[in-house]
Amino acid sequence: MTAAIFVAPYWPFFKTVERRRFDHSSADGSLPPISSVFSYDAITDSMAYDNFDEHGTWKNRWLYRYRPGFGVAEWRDDSPLDGLLANIFQEHKKVVFSEPIGWGEFARIGETFVNYPRKDPFGSTPPMIGNGKQVVLFEELRETFSTRHGDLYRQVLVFKYMQTFGGKTVCGRYFCALGIGPIAIEWIGALPSGAIITTSRASRNIFHGKDFTGSPI
Repeated sequence: MTAAIFVAPYWPFFKTVERRRFDHSSADGSLPPISSVFSYDAITDSMAYDNFDEHGTWKNRWLYRYRPGFGVAEWRDDSPLDGLLANIFQEHKKVVFSEPIGWGEFARIGETFVNYPRKDPFGSTPPMIGNGKQVVLFEELRETFSTRHGDLYRQVLVFKYMQTFGGKTVCGRYFCALGIGPIAIEWIGALPSGAIITTSRASRNIFHGKDFTGSPI
């Protein structure tokens, strides 16, 4: 039996001015490029995970904390609002989870982690309610992993997840390097015929710096 893996170090919970950027592009060209930037958000004492489109326009932000006994906890999502909602509330929406989305604290290969996140109607803007379910299957711990662009990483935890919220289901496979975070993401879906399809987003490079400006690609 594989020894228990401490999941939290596979996400970058640093508390410095460092910013880590990953440029992703799908192998078959079916998805537009996207850039992800990890940084520390001192106001909420959280790790921020911001996504930008190919033009450098901000798409969304996920906020994470490490919670002993629970593990990696995604407790808030932010994304742009437009139209009437933006005028009533603010320029972006904030979804706060009273029971966070998580990936567990310790895991063994082949085991699953299940949790049931709930939206906090009083913490969210606009107020939001809803219950969800997430199932994570830890597939393997790779000694090395190389992206299609030739970037080599060591100690990469691979897990597949399924998340259902508000009648919508999202499935994916994460490749997380020790102390770095997600280096590749493979989205998983089903065609009307029932066939399973996957599209890879592989990391092209990493950069370290204090600022993120200009077009990311």
